[in-house]
Formats: sequence, structure tokens, C-alpha cells
Amino acid sequence: MVRCTQLGIKVLRGEVIEPDSLKELWPGKTFSHSGSQRGAKSFWRIGFDDELVIVVLSNQSSGKPGSLTKRLVSIAEAHPNP
Repeated sequence: MVRCTQLGIKVLRGEVIEPDSLKELWPGKTFSHSGSQRGAKSFWRIGFDDELVIVVLSNQSSGKPGSLTKRLVSIAEAHPNP
């Protein structure tokens, strides 16, 4: 999880993909990706406007990491960094 978060931060800083290329690849405000395998689910979100990286991993097949990510975004938006 830490590696995914670190990668997301590097993407935001332009250390992985040139900013112009990034805008061309992902013209929206966020990049997200979900995945699952037997007994586990995950969700990864990089917010380009809010510079917020969230990675949620669940070791339950009934988990809802996408819903939890949306909730975490709402909390972060309600309490921005000073």
C-alpha cells in the first residue's frame, strides 16, 4: 500500500509522467483503478486537483473499497490542510 501511495505522489509531482503527457492520458480531475481477486478488493485514487492519493485494500471479498475511498475524499475535502 505504501508503494502505491508513493507512486501516486510521484505522479502528482511529475516525476513519473511529464505533466503535459499526464493531461493527455488523463484529462479528468482524477485517476482511479479498482481490482479484486478471490478474497480481496482494492481501490486506488489519484486526485490531480486536490493532490490527494488514497489507496484502500480489503481482505474481504464483500469489502467496498471504492465506497470507503469516496468517504475518505469527503472527509479530506471537509478538513483541508492548512
